[in-house]
Amino acid sequence: PTYLSIYLSIIYLSIYYLSIYSIYLSIYLSTYLPTFLLIHLPTYLPTYLPETRPDCPRAGVIFITRKGLRVCVNPNLGWVQKVRGKIDWKPVESSN
Repeated sequence: PTYLSIYLSIIYLSIYYLSIYSIYLSIYLSTYLPTFLLIHLPTYLPTYLPETRPDCPRAGVIFITRKGLRVCVNPNLGWVQKVRGKIDWKPVESSN
């Protein structure tokens, strides 16, 4: 084999394994986040805010973004409480 074919094979395998890794990472992130998010999310991102289960080791709020990403955050942070207040008071759209 030539160097070009070896190089292309390495690139192909790298892309393949990165895509597999990103699928597993997205599944992991959407089901369980062991640490809290430490950055401020824009208020337009979250669409729903369920609390973590009582049997979880840490209390938290899970923001679910419009694209379906679940982000666990500390419920005691000021910006989290502000966002929760805004989302809790959003008007419900009519189904008519």
